[in-house]
Amino acid sequence: MPLATAMVDFQNTIPRKVYPSVIVREALKQVVPALNFLHTDAHVIHADFHPGNLLIGFQHPEECLAQVEDAELQSPGPRKVTKDRTIYTSRAIFGNIGPLYLCDFGHAKIGKDGSGNAMPVAFRAPEIILGMPWSYPIDMWGVGLSTWDMFQVKKLFKVYDTRDQQLNDAHHLASMIALLGPPPLAYLKRSSKYLEFWTEHGDWRGIAPIPEGRTVETLLTPHQEHDDERARFLEFVRALLRWVPEERLTAEQALSHPWLTTAYK
Repeated sequence: MPLATAMVDFQNTIPRKVYPSVIVREALKQVVPALNFLHTDAHVIHADFHPGNLLIGFQHPEECLAQVEDAELQSPGPRKVTKDRTIYTSRAIFGNIGPLYLCDFGHAKIGKDGSGNAMPVAFRAPEIILGMPWSYPIDMWGVGLSTWDMFQVKKLFKVYDTRDQQLNDAHHLASMIALLGPPPLAYLKRSSKYLEFWTEHGDWRGIAPIPEGRTVETLLTPHQEHDDERARFLEFVRALLRWVPEERLTAEQALSHPWLTTAYK
């Protein structure tokens, strides 16, 4: 099955570089069932859920591929010629948009238990950063961040320092505290490394400052959506971005959330 561009790449071509609510909700309705199948039937953790791995399919692939062939003949793309092969630059394909596909299972974990690093750095759930065992809820954390990134201009989290992983993790966790509030002490004690960042009583050590005035509300981009939809959007994101993995929505629960099931005008 030939596929077109990723949601994140297509997003960069549209005004304001954010999708309208109806597109984001429709995208989730198409890919979250895939996670539900992975988690409940296949017992697989995708472990790499983000908009770059949501690829757009074609309604009429033959027409699109013929257009690509014609474009390549008229304006050949860059290529590298070696002794035994020619390496061609990938060409983005748009048009005849079809269903959305969850792709890239290169980091998927068979079974319900995982450990070690997973997910792109900015998309890592707190249990990954803190060296805890992880499971299906890391995918749902990815759904929450992906939802936000497709719909909002300002990012919730970013890569702060690629040279010092501990400092990067400290900034990342400090931003989580600002947005989610302090984590429960019982949750922190699941981690063998939490004392690097918190005291034994759960007080933040201050390796990185907790950002002041940085809340989900202050990062929210003004939209034309109705107040009720905006409130449900925030409820949806907050229900996915929770410290304790067991408290996050499952894929099945996410699909029945009012933000996805309500028909907004």
